[in-house]
Amino acid sequence: MKMKFLVLLLLLVSASASAGMTTDNNRNQINNLFPEKLKVGDKINNSRAVLTGLYDFSVHTGSSAAAINIDGITTANQTLPAGAIVTNVYVDELTNVTSGGSATVKLLAGETDLTDATAIASFAGADSVALASSATAIKLSSAGALNVVIATADLTAGKIRYYVEYFLADDTPNP
Repeated sequence: MKMKFLVLLLLLVSASASAGMTTDNNRNQINNLFPEKLKVGDKINNSRAVLTGLYDFSVHTGSSAAAINIDGITTANQTLPAGAIVTNVYVDELTNVTSGGSATVKLLAGETDLTDATAIASFAGADSVALASSATAIKLSSAGALNVVIATADLTAGKIRYYVEYFLADDTPNP
């Protein structure tokens, strides 16, 4: 059993080295290690993903009036799929974020809070941000575009890249 575990661990490490995705070959190798009923390799699928969104003051302005849809690296309107289970949110302050007061920023997927309002004074380079209400995971009931909500005061400058790590169930298609 120890040998099977070590082989499984090596296969998972090699699979995660390729952007967190398993290949059909890895999946088959894992399945061959376990009894027919388990099909462990089929459960370790291409369900882990990271969605990025960029808030840029020079593009989006800094108004605290409404939610601001943020763009991805290569496409606009980044959307998390229905059924996505968000496990981590990371923020990278690319350009110093400033405001005329004590501004806060909150990340949402559609109408679902992914983070609580975070004071911009706490942004410093790259860091993880706690999920909303100190949750360990957030499951989306419907698809939602990444949005930021600025509150307390308008932003006057800055650029923030968000990284949202999420999983999909085996039977949920990843767009």
